[in-house]
Amino acid sequence: MKSSFNSSPAGTVWKRPFTACPSNNRNAVSACREYDILLGEPQLSSQPVGFGVVDPDYINIMVTGHQHALIGPVQEGLGEPWAVELARDAGAKGFKIVGCTCVGQDIQSRGGEVFAGHAGNNFTSEALLATGGIDLVISEFNCTLPGIEEVCRQYMVAQICLDDVAKKQNAGCLPFDPAGGESIARRVAG
Repeated sequence: MKSSFNSSPAGTVWKRPFTACPSNNRNAVSACREYDILLGEPQLSSQPVGFGVVDPDYINIMVTGHQHALIGPVQEGLGEPWAVELARDAGAKGFKIVGCTCVGQDIQSRGGEVFAGHAGNNFTSEALLATGGIDLVISEFNCTLPGIEEVCRQYMVAQICLDDVAKKQNAGCLPFDPAGGESIARRVAG
């Protein structure tokens, strides 16, 4: 019996769903494994989700994208005593990373002291900004929707891109340097 899921347009039934692209599957598994080595294996846990993760007592930084490896060093740096002191000097209790899009889901599975929770996906980013609870958007080269610049401008939310491939209009650019994670965190905090 042929299944529409496992059939090619010509009607050939694949015995294994991924036979057509085994090298791509190996690459994907390899990339996931490399992330686990760099960032630690994801853990199942209960984490807060939704717009309620935004806490007005903190400086809330919305992160968008796919590359936890780029956001991770910033997240670690914003939990350091120097960063907490900067936030307190500004009248906040500290910094909170608010996940939006895929990187938020990845951070959710790995936790972190400054991670507030996962607020939404690509389609809720603009609504989250409109709450007025987000102070900064950090993006890299994926999943920051075109048009977010205008929403950030209207709500006076600063933007920083960690990669110039998909840099947003009016956003600052802090090109990611694997050895300079803390310096990027200091520039984000400052």
